[in-house]
Amino acid sequence: MDSLRIDQSETRIFKAVFPDSTNHYDTLFGGTAMQLMDEVAFIAATRYTRKKVVTVSSDKIDFAKAIPSGTIIELIGRVAHVGNTSLKVAVEFSWKICIPMAGNVRFTVLLPLWRLTITKSR
Repeated sequence: MDSLRIDQSETRIFKAVFPDSTNHYDTLFGGTAMQLMDEVAFIAATRYTRKKVVTVSSDKIDFAKAIPSGTIIELIGRVAHVGNTSLKVAVEFSWKICIPMAGNVRFTVLLPLWRLTITKSR
């Protein structure tokens, strides 16, 4: 394996867990977690091979702890093994619960604002 190419193909994705991606316990859907893991593995594999790749299988996934809404998650994909016609990507999934901090944050809208006009029908 080319260790330099492996290092260069490492992929990191950060996501915020919002209520629309949580279940009735207000924790991240397991299927959403799997989709994010597949996405980061796909990107890492594509960056390594520079070719089209598809997911053929995944190893066992255990959901050891629930990830609550309001959490920032990080997924790290690294090529773990390279064969003749396939490769394996290890995905690390970690998170930190957001802790409110004191201070002011200012958001600016960069897109043009659109005006909605409602007319009454007679």
